[in-house]
Amino acid sequence: MTKLNTPCDLNSTGQILLCLTTLRHHRFVEDIINIVGLPKGAHLRLRYSKTYVSNGVWGKVEQGAVPNAQILIALGASSETDCNVVTPLRTARIVSAKCQGQLLVLDVALSDFAYEAQQEGQFWSEAQSKASGLPQSFRSSERGPGDYLQLIQGPLDSLTTGASVDAWEIVAQRVLAQDDLLHEDAACIPFLYHLTGLSARMQGALDKKGALMIDSGASVAFDMHSVTRSRQKILRNPLGEVILELSHPSAAFVTSRRLRVDSSRDIKRLQMFTSTLFRRAHGHLSLRLIEFRSEKSDEGKGQALERLTPGEDRAKAVIARYDFPLAVGRWRPVVASLSLALSSAVLAWDKPDAGELIQSSLIVPAIVGGLAFFALALGFWKEGAG
Repeated sequence: MTKLNTPCDLNSTGQILLCLTTLRHHRFVEDIINIVGLPKGAHLRLRYSKTYVSNGVWGKVEQGAVPNAQILIALGASSETDCNVVTPLRTARIVSAKCQGQLLVLDVALSDFAYEAQQEGQFWSEAQSKASGLPQSFRSSERGPGDYLQLIQGPLDSLTTGASVDAWEIVAQRVLAQDDLLHEDAACIPFLYHLTGLSARMQGALDKKGALMIDSGASVAFDMHSVTRSRQKILRNPLGEVILELSHPSAAFVTSRRLRVDSSRDIKRLQMFTSTLFRRAHGHLSLRLIEFRSEKSDEGKGQALERLTPGEDRAKAVIARYDFPLAVGRWRPVVASLSLALSSAVLAWDKPDAGELIQSSLIVPAIVGGLAFFALALGFWKEGAG
């Protein structure tokens, strides 16, 4: 874990693009859940109305000059006494930035988690001292005026960054506490997840392209974590579940693709395999966070969880979703195609007679092998455009 104030964390201009958000409605709730849950390198789209973007940032993006800054995403909330609590969540890098009508659209690649290692509240004071026009409050009923997207002058000495599960747990618990502060008994986020344990090769492809790339004929595994609010009482009913679904012709799960959230902290190992093929096949891996809700109870949400609720009496509500682009077949289809083309060329070759040039006897095998490889390669050549 490192402080967010070293040259490797900030660019030479010493600026950070601060992206503030709230839990006002479902779109923001889904963004926050995925910002906290997705693995490093995952691509996410953030949208900001022009009203809430500083003139400096809007002008630079409109001119095609993406701000040369690291991104810091933070979540704001205000208590009934107008006490602001702003929780740093995660750092990211800009993939693309565009002004489209009255919206500024940021496509970002998520990086490390960010949090205050010491006393909470220092980050917001520090940010206010290095930027002007920040929101004065973060009410749930309406979005207060101010610049929710603007450049601030770094470094931020109050923040520590890290990609470990420990860092995720700190950020997740602070987000849940902030949700309670803003919405009291009608909390928007029942629990949070985190996907970890990708192989180095998969992580590299995710960092570079925002997609999961797997070899054909391979087996891959990763971990799914979940965390709920700190409770004194035992959870008698599951709060919900995280479900993974594959939409791909050559990939399947060999373990259960569900993580049932029925304890304050859990982890599940997931494993999938891919079949061998002569082409690169595309699809996606969907991740859905589902909340269980009691349909037949007139009690409050907190009270309904105290009694046992049969499964048939629980409604399922999808509160967050994310789709990973998934490509199966890296170099193995190329190697398989080359091997088959070479076999075809060998079968087409005739040993030259005495006195005949060996070069002339290789023409037909070369043509046969080249055509065979060309036909097989049509399955993965389309990748050249990407």
